[in-house]
Formats: sequence, structure tokens, C-alpha cells
Amino acid sequence: MKTNCRTLLATCVLLTLAACSPKSADEAAAGEPQADAAMVAEAVGNAAETAAATHPLCDLVTFAAVQAAGGGNISKLDVIDTPGLSNIDCVYLDEGNYLGAGMSIGYITTEKLAKNTISPWSTATEYFEEWTRKGTGVTGLGEGAAWDDATRPTLYVLKGDTVVHISGTALDTSDAAVRAKVEALAQQVVARMP
Repeated sequence: MKTNCRTLLATCVLLTLAACSPKSADEAAAGEPQADAAMVAEAVGNAAETAAATHPLCDLVTFAAVQAAGGGNISKLDVIDTPGLSNIDCVYLDEGNYLGAGMSIGYITTEKLAKNTISPWSTATEYFEEWTRKGTGVTGLGEGAAWDDATRPTLYVLKGDTVVHISGTALDTSDAAVRAKVEALAQQVVARMP
């Protein structure tokens, strides 16, 4: 089971690095981020070592709330809070699932972006605007919210100097009821944020 957890952690780290890596001129024009192979290898190694048991942001919702939104049997929480990255990820694992599938709730803050020397964004607002510009807006959630369906369906919510992003490996976000459950979970998170 440790392999499944590490696979999911590595995937989260890779997606984060891809989203936060500097862009070449061609990539900037195309809007495609690229992660350096050495950075990816280092981050994957660090992720396994820096997974924490809990984090105050991960305590904003319960396993039951995550299960209600994403289904499955959420049974474990892995926290990724690596100093060099722009985010804190709360990875909720369904250990009974083949790949440890579950949900991830991530927090990208202006403070962490400022400390990340490779991030092309300096504020949470810039990050939110970039990742939601082609998304489908959601009203009444945070200071702005949108679904980005371009790669893996993810809900982004802006509140103050923080972007909350929620995604799940097994979520069928083409189903309006599933989206509504994830949006309700996001509402709980945003309401309890400091």
C-alpha cells in the first residue's frame, strides 16, 4: 500500500511542479508549463520524506465530508508541505481502491508563491486567473471560483491570498451532482479558512 501512496504523492508533486515551473518563450506563448527533470526527481524524493501526518489547513474538513463529496472510503490523509513548493496539499486516500484514489485539497498562498523562486506567479490572484481563464465559472463561492477541465477536472476557489484547488482521481465531474458535492465541500473549506 505504501507504493500506492507514494505513486499518488509523486503524481501530485509532478502536477505541482509542472504548474509552477518557469516557461520558455515557446511554452509561454502556448501556455504550457514545463518541469525540469532534476527538479522533478528531487521533489519526488522530498515528497516521500516531507509527508506529514496533519496540517491545520487539512483539519478544515473531516474525512466524512471528503467522502460525501468524492465517494469511496477515505481512510488516510497524507500532507505535502515542502518548503520550496507554492502549495500545501492534503491528499485524502482511499486505501481500498486499486491506486489509492481519493481526493486532493490544495492551498496555494501568496506567501508561499513569494518564497518559490521558480514560480511564474507572485500572488494567489495571478495564479487563480491563469488556471481559471478557460474554466467554467461558479457563482457564490469565495471571491471567485471556476472549474478547469483542461487536464484533470479541478475546482479552483480564490479567497483572500489563497487559492484552494480540489480534484479527485475518480470524480466524474461531467455529472452535475458530483460537481455540486465538490462545490459544497469547497464552501465548507472556504467558510472555515482563517
